[in-house]
Amino acid sequence: MTRVTAILLALLVTSGCATGAAGPSDPPAKAEVRLLSMSPPNGSDISNDTVLLAEIEYSIENFNPGVHYYVAPLFASTKGSGTTFNMLDRIADAPKISQPTGTLTVRYPISRELKSNNLQRPVTLWFYVMEQIGAGKTRVIGKTEQLTFRTAAG
Repeated sequence: MTRVTAILLALLVTSGCATGAAGPSDPPAKAEVRLLSMSPPNGSDISNDTVLLAEIEYSIENFNPGVHYYVAPLFASTKGSGTTFNMLDRIADAPKISQPTGTLTVRYPISRELKSNNLQRPVTLWFYVMEQIGAGKTRVIGKTEQLTFRTAAG
């Protein structure tokens, strides 16, 4: 192996932290997540024009500034117990967390989820904190308590 090849190989191996994804040797992150306020309130009626507005407090143990962290609502699915989804086109569209502790506001229109056949009714959701573990892949590291809403369809 030439010196140039060795340097390039070393750069490739160490560049994993530059991708924004947690590596297999990183200590596992864990988030404490608390909902400070929610509009509309838990148990309310919602419709296609509803926009969720949540203030969330979080603290991430083993926070790595080179890893991308996000918070997003995930909705209970009709596809099976424990299955969740949302209609984000990509995780990078979710609010990004850049500090190990803090509060943030999530503003999320739910019209696309309400039109989905995958949406369980009554509407049940959680706000999840996730860390990126690969291209387009995340791991849940914490979530809020369950929220439930009513719709005209149930």
